[in-house]
Amino acid sequence: MSIKDCGWSDVSEVVAALDHPLRAQSSLTLADTRDAQWCMPPRGTAPFEELQRLFRSQGLEPPQIGVETRSITVLKSLVTRAGFLC
Repeated sequence: MSIKDCGWSDVSEVVAALDHPLRAQSSLTLADTRDAQWCMPPRGTAPFEELQRLFRSQGLEPPQIGVETRSITVLKSLVTRAGFLC
């Protein structure tokens, strides 16, 4: 089997705490998340760059990322305890 025979895909999701105010909205668009507090892995990583592309593909300016870190523990804490999206 060669590399050309392999299929690979990746999926990204926006995550928020169960009690995040945006989760209460019955209809939510990407634009609705733009002004929220965001935390992400740092610039140059696939998740960060994909988020930038996603917003731009919808004609939106990407959100301001308040915290950039490689620490999954910090990202999870910011989402669950401080109301960030990731």
